[in-house]
Amino acid sequence: MEKYEYGPTITTEFFGDTPFWRLVDEFIAGIHQDFSKKEITEIACVSKAATFKHWPKLVKYGLIKPTRRYGKAQLYTLNRESKLVKALLQLEWELIDREPLPTKTEQAVAAPATKAK
Repeated sequence: MEKYEYGPTITTEFFGDTPFWRLVDEFIAGIHQDFSKKEITEIACVSKAATFKHWPKLVKYGLIKPTRRYGKAQLYTLNRESKLVKALLQLEWELIDREPLPTKTEQAVAAPATKAK
């Protein structure tokens, strides 16, 4: 499968760019939406096999919950009532708020020059 077209996200940078975290990340990104397995597989750019491998973990840990049926497809959404999901969302906000550390070059430019006596 292709990598994200739009680049890594805070979640995938922190936890790693793995199929599991891509799925979680897309459910977080679409927090008020529901998805079929096929839709989330395509959006997260993971293989069908990876989705079916990780789906039981998403359900077991309460990260997602079924919402409704659309034809034969069961739709799922992020389980916003889950303590684990609330903690993940809080962590994501903390990571977003945190400014990146300045590089050595930026520190050298920002440091005032001292006068020699």
